[in-house]
Amino acid sequence: MMVVQMLGVLAVVLTFARLGSQPWHNLRSGHLDGVSATALGNNLVSDVFWLWFGLQAGLAPVWIVAVLALPIDVLSMVVVRSRINRWTVASATAWTVALVGAWWVAGLGGLGAVLVVSVAVAMAPQMLAVIRYPRLTGLSLVTVGLSLADAAVWGVYGAMAGDVTLVFYGVVLAVGATVIGWRVVVTSLSGRDGSAAPGVAAYTSHP
Repeated sequence: MMVVQMLGVLAVVLTFARLGSQPWHNLRSGHLDGVSATALGNNLVSDVFWLWFGLQAGLAPVWIVAVLALPIDVLSMVVVRSRINRWTVASATAWTVALVGAWWVAGLGGLGAVLVVSVAVAMAPQMLAVIRYPRLTGLSLVTVGLSLADAAVWGVYGAMAGDVTLVFYGVVLAVGATVIGWRVVVTSLSGRDGSAAPGVAAYTSHP
């Protein structure tokens, strides 16, 4: 039991380190290339509903984590405000409608069931962005490393606690971080001579 509790604390610490490292990298470097405002917008919506879910279900760890994460979410959106476009707004709106609809139709249980896939909803636009575009200087390899560690700890914690949702979270985050990390390294190497990554169109902009 003590090991499980320690893993839980470590997982929370890694989550906040991961969330904070990306906007810090963007502020410090001034680069936003490769960062998906759509992914960040979806994540912000998810955390708002995780807060609501945690409060309504009486799950203190859930709403406390959401409360602490929301300021970082807002900061991240402020940092990438120049990249917010109609796709960002449309995606966040659709995700909000889906979550409200789940709560309206099936109550708190329905909301919780849909929130399970929130990590996938947040990761999908970012994975699409790193696959489509060759310039990814706005993405931090430190964040990638923290994401892999975060995924591993949450996955193990979920397995030991018998929580399938946390295991799913760990698997999706690990896959997403691996794809993003691979693309950041590939585009960094291919960009040294000014060329774009093979098979990828020249960078313009993205959601």
